[in-house]
Amino acid sequence: MAQRIYLTAEEKILIHLFDYSKFRNQWEVPFNVTQEGIASAVGIARCNVSREIKKLREKEFIEERVAHIKGVVRKRKVYFLSMDGMVPAKQIKAHLENSVIKFRDSSGILNEIKLTDLNKHLDIRPTMLEILRHISSDNIIDYRALQVEITDDFLSFTDKAPTLKYFFGRTDESDNIQNLLDQEDQRIIIIQGIAGVGKTALATKLLETYKKKLNVFWFKFYEWSTLNSLLTQVSEFLGTLNRTKLKSYVESVKRLDINEISEILNTDLKNLKALLIFDDFHKIESSPKLLQFFQSLCDLSKNLTGPKIMILSRQFITFYTPQDTGESGIVSEVTLSGLDQASSYKLLAERNVDQNKFEKIYELTQGHPLFLELVDPNETLDNLSLHSDIKKYIHSEIFTKLPEDGRKLLGIASVFRFPIPSSVFFIEQQISYDTIDRLIEKRLLNEYAAGYMVHDLVREFFTNRLTPQIRTEYHKAAAEYYILEFERLSTNVEIYREDEVVKPGEDFEPGVTTEKPSTEVLETKRYKKFDMERRALQFCLEAQYHFIQAEDHQEASRLAIEEGVNLISHGYLDEFKLILNNISETSVVHDEWTTLQILQGDILTIQGDWDNALSHYKKVLEQCLKLGFKLRAAEALRNLGAINYRRGELHKSVGYLQKALKLSEEQKDYHGIANVHYWLGVVLNRQGEYDRAIAHFNRCMTFAEKINFLPGIAKTYTGISDVLVNKGEYEDAIKNYLKSIDIFDQTGNVYEKSEVYNRIGITYCKQGGHEDDAIKYYTKRIEISKQIGDVRGEGYGLSNAAECYASKGNLETALDYCEKALNIFTKMDEKRMIANTLMVYGIVFGFKRDWQASLKYFEDSIKIAKSINSLDMQAQIYFNFGFMLRDLGLALQSPPAGLAKSASAHEQSSEEPQDPQFQMPDSASNAFARARGNIKKSIELYRELKNEVKVKRLSAELAKIP
Repeated sequence: MAQRIYLTAEEKILIHLFDYSKFRNQWEVPFNVTQEGIASAVGIARCNVSREIKKLREKEFIEERVAHIKGVVRKRKVYFLSMDGMVPAKQIKAHLENSVIKFRDSSGILNEIKLTDLNKHLDIRPTMLEILRHISSDNIIDYRALQVEITDDFLSFTDKAPTLKYFFGRTDESDNIQNLLDQEDQRIIIIQGIAGVGKTALATKLLETYKKKLNVFWFKFYEWSTLNSLLTQVSEFLGTLNRTKLKSYVESVKRLDINEISEILNTDLKNLKALLIFDDFHKIESSPKLLQFFQSLCDLSKNLTGPKIMILSRQFITFYTPQDTGESGIVSEVTLSGLDQASSYKLLAERNVDQNKFEKIYELTQGHPLFLELVDPNETLDNLSLHSDIKKYIHSEIFTKLPEDGRKLLGIASVFRFPIPSSVFFIEQQISYDTIDRLIEKRLLNEYAAGYMVHDLVREFFTNRLTPQIRTEYHKAAAEYYILEFERLSTNVEIYREDEVVKPGEDFEPGVTTEKPSTEVLETKRYKKFDMERRALQFCLEAQYHFIQAEDHQEASRLAIEEGVNLISHGYLDEFKLILNNISETSVVHDEWTTLQILQGDILTIQGDWDNALSHYKKVLEQCLKLGFKLRAAEALRNLGAINYRRGELHKSVGYLQKALKLSEEQKDYHGIANVHYWLGVVLNRQGEYDRAIAHFNRCMTFAEKINFLPGIAKTYTGISDVLVNKGEYEDAIKNYLKSIDIFDQTGNVYEKSEVYNRIGITYCKQGGHEDDAIKYYTKRIEISKQIGDVRGEGYGLSNAAECYASKGNLETALDYCEKALNIFTKMDEKRMIANTLMVYGIVFGFKRDWQASLKYFEDSIKIAKSINSLDMQAQIYFNFGFMLRDLGLALQSPPAGLAKSASAHEQSSEEPQDPQFQMPDSASNAFARARGNIKKSIELYRELKNEVKVKRLSAELAKIP
């Protein structure tokens, strides 16, 4: 008789490690024997794994060692069963294998079998823990639900792929595609064909082969898919393989940058044995961002060995060039047509079709698989004409002959955009499990790991057949379903936050003192909570979509306002913007409408669309002032001030911010007051009005502390430090920066913390004689940036550290860092930092006494800084250029042999007429004169920027030049 199976965490770990005993003495071992791998397999928190392992080690059941992990650079601690541990593991496994369970096979028949006999009924070989995870509450294992991730080495991330009931033919096409996938120089395979021709079925069949050879990933595109939704899934796949750069990047930034993503994927995908399949690719034709991403992925693939990409589309979408195809290209195109006669015959035979009708059916369908699946040969074939429109056929031969319960179920399914569980269908009393089974049998309903969904053509037909009243009713039901799922996951997030997240220094359990959790443990917890929040917010977005479709704009508005900040902070910019654009102004009250418009402006700002953001906020401001909504008006003014600051319009920025402050004070909005004072401090610091800036930062601190606004407090310390650096008060600046880091540690904001590390490095660098301290913090910036996938941050750290290494005389390291930084900023086309890195090159070659190269780099640097009208960058370059010329002058006063000749030769060999400013000086006096001229230009620029501290300091340096 079937019995309930229950294992303790300790027993699960023993069973899990038993399956990996063969790796015990190997040099390289799977990720699954690390603490993180054990936690994932067993299904418990990492901190709990640590406790259980400690108990097992005390019993001498397991052994610990350090080993190389497949796909991981650093060695890690790993765990294996000892000889003593093998005994209880074998006993537990033997007990489980003799346990009786209920098994529902592929035909839906329920039998009682021993667990050890289960594999006889499966085409796959799941582990014992994978089997136990799929036992339902009523002790049943369902063949269809058993979608396990198989093999020790490869991950199957394919829950979005459909379940194949049967498959016939396509032998030639399959062989051709496998041959292409096995060729090293073929990286991307495009499978094209009309709707319903079997592209998805063929790819699903190929999965059965490749999930035993490669890590496999499946993503299905919808008309509403975004770059964010794609990268979230890809990053989860890569993160599970311990390639976490993309995952960290997606979680740490709001605005996605294609160049940054390409740089990250160059690392995360390198030498990865994987097959990435993208279904329904034609649906992204109207998404420039997604097409741009695939263009960059195609370029990346040319020099990236390892992963293969398969794209399924109704038509070719050319994100690649003609040169990428053909014998020498990386892209191959395969076009599918109808099934051959033999395969069509087998498909119809599987459906018990009268074979006497085969010739007629094949002639009329031309072997089109979806037609063959849907056609009812027991009825008249008169309405099925050659090349008949499948939608017309669905109406005349399917819809009109479906029972009422079948029509209702397909109507419900057609309003959903993603697979859903069967329970959702039962909002209509007529629908039963028999209804579901009949529709699956007729191939009108497709089964996925996540639930059920209809084919696109069927969905479109049944959606159009719904009456407005029924359509509204179904969309409301869908919204209610997603609201419940959103609330369920949100509750789990809160429970996880309270029970699982352990702050540094806290005990794991009340009254139990143990070691402080590592940064790695805390980061793992943060990722888990973030993933849970993202999944919850996806349900929230779907609820909003369905409320809008049901014409309930008030409920959509309520959700958008309540969760808008969360949706934006988690990167759902395009998805949320689409929701906001579809909420009708006439359907919500004015106060809600202005709040929604503020959210739209926030998205435009983050996306860098500053012109539209400014225009948008101005309209919102006008509306808010007209209606008397002062809080919203203050928010719009503050955002206008922030955008103008970023654009260098400092006086405009101050004007907007002062108006915002007045309104916030009238409303006693402490959060708003704190934010405005912070921005006023930032602007005044840029203008060189340091005392006034400090005063505003102190006010920001006062109000932030009143409401315990931790990010505001941390940013205030950073702002104060920035002022102190400009004033030359370096020690106090560093103290405040460190306070900021402590707070960012509490909030878990690793990105902001790395920014502060960079600032500390700059501060030490400015002091002179503290290069080692500066390099220490720049290195922290570089390491954290690499960890979280912040490519830009890594570039900043490299460029700044290069200058310090040059000052220390470590010129080769400086040049290596410059090269890496310039490569990053060139790919991103970030001209300001390209100019900065070229300037550092000029400094380094000055130290090398390679005056010609130094002068050329300074020349290029100034040209770029002028092209983007960056006054502070120009001022910095002219200052450093002046000191290089001063050093050249000193060298020319007592030149080593050949110096003057080298300079002359350089001038004569120049093929183009040069700007006199960049010609090599021919004497010491000329060099000193040019040095003074450049430093004077720097002083003029700093004076224009109203930075009197810099003016005073540079004026003193100018006086020292001969």
